[in-house]
Amino acid sequence: MNSIFRLEACSVSPMNTPKKFNQNAKNAWYPAARAYRFDGPKLAVDCGFLGDLSPRGLQLTVLQLKYLVSQNRDFRSPWPMHFVNFDQNNQSLLAAEDKHLGILHSKNSIGAVVSSSSLAENFDRNRVVYLSPDADEELESVEDGHVYVLGGIVDRVVERKIPRKASFEAASSAGVRSARLPIDKFIEFKSGSKFLTLTAVHAILHHVHLTGNWEEAFEKYIPIRNKKESAEKNQHARSKHIMIREFNHRVQQIVAEKLGEEPK
Repeated sequence: MNSIFRLEACSVSPMNTPKKFNQNAKNAWYPAARAYRFDGPKLAVDCGFLGDLSPRGLQLTVLQLKYLVSQNRDFRSPWPMHFVNFDQNNQSLLAAEDKHLGILHSKNSIGAVVSSSSLAENFDRNRVVYLSPDADEELESVEDGHVYVLGGIVDRVVERKIPRKASFEAASSAGVRSARLPIDKFIEFKSGSKFLTLTAVHAILHHVHLTGNWEEAFEKYIPIRNKKESAEKNQHARSKHIMIREFNHRVQQIVAEKLGEEPK
């Protein structure tokens, strides 16, 4: 595997731990070492889209990758994480990596294996599940030994070079299974997009693997703004405006009574 960042967690042991490797660093690495040692779920991000993103889209997506690594580090049972199809010859991508992904170089933090090779070169195709909102199949469970792939795209910027069904097409091109989260089965999206952030999807998968409870995972990690209609979200503001209008009306009545005028 051609990796520009190496995950050293698996080599951490009482025998080979450097003297200056403090206890906090050990505590951070041991969960990752366990994750790589056992055949639990893995998370992969397909970075093949990054070279086609606009400058702003690239920065936002690389920031998401940073947050994704940080979130995984903070889980008590982190997953092995891989960034595949990472173009090491793309200067814009490398510049964004230097700016935002210093966490990958830290010896005191759980990082990710970064590779320019494809999904098929890194994993057994039969164990790969590419998450896509356009997939026909609904994901029913999160299983050990499987690799769950997220497309390295954010939806906050309209990207002219990225197809609308980019993740689904990427899965088809790679010859791997695609599946969508069973959102509609458990919650009602009332506003906003069903394209969730990378961190939200990973948190949902992680929670379901631990508990088997999709509904609880969606309630916990899908933003409130997506579960409320615009009217519901603005209800508090409208209530305040009604109170202000009623107060103003009452003041006008009191003033009118003092002046001996007919109240309006």
